[in-house]
Amino acid sequence: MKKGKLLFIIVGLCTLIAMMTLCLTGCNQGKYFEQVSSYTFWENEGSESIAQTHVYDMVKEHMENENGKVKKVLVLGFDGTRAETMVNIRPSGVKDENGNDIYSGDNPKAKFSAVNYIVDDLGGKMYLAYAGGSNKDNFQATSTAPGWAAITTGCWGVENGVIDNPDAEKNTNIKNLKKKTFMLEYAEKGYNTTFMASWSAHRITYREEIMYVDVAQKPMDYYIPENDYLVHERLLSCVTEGSAYEKDVIFCIYDWADHNGHGSGFTNDNKNYVNAVRNNDNLMYEVIQQVVNREGYKNETEDWLIILTADHGGIKQWHGEQNPECRTTFIITNKPSLVKTEYYGKNYDGYEEN
Repeated sequence: MKKGKLLFIIVGLCTLIAMMTLCLTGCNQGKYFEQVSSYTFWENEGSESIAQTHVYDMVKEHMENENGKVKKVLVLGFDGTRAETMVNIRPSGVKDENGNDIYSGDNPKAKFSAVNYIVDDLGGKMYLAYAGGSNKDNFQATSTAPGWAAITTGCWGVENGVIDNPDAEKNTNIKNLKKKTFMLEYAEKGYNTTFMASWSAHRITYREEIMYVDVAQKPMDYYIPENDYLVHERLLSCVTEGSAYEKDVIFCIYDWADHNGHGSGFTNDNKNYVNAVRNNDNLMYEVIQQVVNREGYKNETEDWLIILTADHGGIKQWHGEQNPECRTTFIITNKPSLVKTEYYGKNYDGYEEN
């Protein structure tokens, strides 16, 4: 056989294999979104997935709705948590081939669970959401910095300046001051606010805002210690009446799930990842119990908005790409009235709205 013909055959085979791989990958990703959307605990359909930027809108409406009560906000973040992991906390309502609820692990109805407490005891709802931008005009990396910046500023990176994780040397992906976080906006109105997380790169992403808060002496702090244990300890103080660290508007991120995803895989088949998500859920439950046991909460002089959400999902041991595994997230809240029908996505397909 001539060398030219052999080369042609080899190139053709490689192209065919590449196309088959791409097709299988796309089919698997479509299957993931279809599966996650089928879980019965979601209030919305997969095609109605909500842009994560609307968390900001929910906070704004809550704070601006005067009802004679002291306004409080608690937004708790599951960093790097795929929407499918919720089946390890709450029964999915979907059966496998053996007639059992789909979940991994031993107990899909955790007792000491923030998710279950919000839904079962506080009248909350669970919603499918998405990260990464709504279409090709505003796509951004499905990564930590752009995800949380979109949530706290109410806009995508094309507006707030964060389309990927920050690079201090190149001075890129630093959140601008044109789009302030809701924590800063309410600090400027006199509320005591905080940003808490253990990932040190947040100091780079929010560098300009941190400097502004320091110079202008606003009642806001950025608490970025070395681990989530210290974050959790401070968070409990922030929701404790009379504490020196007590806050009105709280934004806090738990990083454990993301660390375990990078370490051994973002999947329900990975016990380390699943247990990290459950651990976060349990710690958030502890925080919420501290809230509902406040005198102001019990005598209804305080009005608390509680939101649980995620910045992105993941695939294998990474994230950042535009696929359903990385894009599909969730919003869980005790105040479903704040989730307006106009927030619902328009023909969302796991990649973009159409």
